[in-house]
Amino acid sequence: MNRFYDEEAAKRILNNSLTGESSQGDQGGSIMLSRLQVQTCTVANYEQPVAYRLNHTVNGEPEEVTICIPGILCSKTLPPFTRTPAVKSPKHVRHLRQFVRLTGLALGSFDESALKLDEVNQLFEASLPPTYHLQRLATQQYEGDVALDVHARYFTDRASVPTVKHVPFSPDVDPHHILEAIRGPQFIHAPENDVQYCRRITGVHETARYELLGPANFKEGDIVEAHVAFVAYPQGDKEYKLVMSLRSLALITSSCRQEADQLSLNVREGIQHQPEGRKRVAIGGTSVSQYSMSKAEIRRRVKAIIQNHYLPASFLGFMRANGGVISGSAVLSVFDPGAFVPNDVDVFVPKGRLSDTEAYLRANTMYVKVERRGGEPMEGQYSTEDTGVREAVLYVDNTSGRKINIIESQYTVATATIFKFHTTFVMNYITHNGIVSAYPKMTFDRVGLVNQPSCEYTTRVVRWLIKYALRGYNFLDRGYDWKVNVPAGGNCNGEAETWLFYIQWKSGYTEYNGKKPLILGS
Repeated sequence: MNRFYDEEAAKRILNNSLTGESSQGDQGGSIMLSRLQVQTCTVANYEQPVAYRLNHTVNGEPEEVTICIPGILCSKTLPPFTRTPAVKSPKHVRHLRQFVRLTGLALGSFDESALKLDEVNQLFEASLPPTYHLQRLATQQYEGDVALDVHARYFTDRASVPTVKHVPFSPDVDPHHILEAIRGPQFIHAPENDVQYCRRITGVHETARYELLGPANFKEGDIVEAHVAFVAYPQGDKEYKLVMSLRSLALITSSCRQEADQLSLNVREGIQHQPEGRKRVAIGGTSVSQYSMSKAEIRRRVKAIIQNHYLPASFLGFMRANGGVISGSAVLSVFDPGAFVPNDVDVFVPKGRLSDTEAYLRANTMYVKVERRGGEPMEGQYSTEDTGVREAVLYVDNTSGRKINIIESQYTVATATIFKFHTTFVMNYITHNGIVSAYPKMTFDRVGLVNQPSCEYTTRVVRWLIKYALRGYNFLDRGYDWKVNVPAGGNCNGEAETWLFYIQWKSGYTEYNGKKPLILGS
């Protein structure tokens, strides 16, 4: 949840779900946690799988109790998987889970309902054999406020449920068949692993109804209701752990989160490209608060490039230790978000550092090396005679389709190759702790000089120029065509200075040593 999230509005909506008319009856067959009468329940021992469960009597028959917990979603680990998780043993597969944490942001009705956990703990302790030990349910914290954790594993050991059939994953949960592929013969997706994701719809004077909704639609800040069961699973000899096992997750409303996201977007779009202030060409306007906000936004965009291409947290530290930089259209997307949605990252390394970089990718990522079609060059190359490139290799993440181009420079300084690019507006790069634009004013104006006489344009250069022209960029043969009056002290293109913006990670970062991860912060 960002700084624009209206906590008071969210708490009003949540309080209505907890205490209003809609909370007085069952929700989708579940009992509101605040209305649970623990003294009328029993704890029963079950087989397949072995567990103790909270039951009550319905029409004379014992039935597992399902509880409804409305709350504000503050943390989650939900499907679908977009890449195969790093599972190294059956234990890792067994413990894969879908998880949510709910909070009331100090709302009294939410905190009071959480007190029911003590009664449930006491009933389970009294129901287990005297020599057994129970790991009790406990509330958690979210920014100092009471929070509740619920989860469900994706798999059950086949040997523990020999009479239970495997339940296929729904397309919304496993669209890429990653979970189905990693379960192997040892596990099944049992009925109690099968979490239903849906949207709760309530009309005027109508009983709530539910319609299916993909889990990818749930975001931090949404107001939801989790339907859970109280189950104690064995943890070892005479040891049980009591958990709230997730049965379904329903979206009540995302309005507060969407309004906060829109306000955040408006602020980001309102940041000027070329304001006066602390630095003549620094983003941030004239105030310290705007400058700090701008720095946070630039940091967020750089962090998104790293994370969206599944590069590990230690990557920037590796770049620092090896003199590498990121360049290409991925960096241009930091200056001009929306014009580009990069599917690849160009990593430039000094002469002699290619093998180290390849070894790092193989050891720390899922990328694999592939042959480039027909020796096709990187985007920055504009001829075959003098590109500044010694060698270029391509790595692909087969799950996501993301690409990493590793370009080894002919020089001991990787950035020297960048200044041989075909146009000035791609002469930008990200270092381990900053972002640099060689021609910032022209780049922000979406104009650039072609770094080659027009009479020598190759087919590839023409193709690249068309790519950028379609995104609103204009090409010039001379700086005079951009601005007639070149400022004093500026270069021939009317640029007075290079734009350098330091990114200071809030949590700092660690040196790359092959093991210790980089801390990106937020």
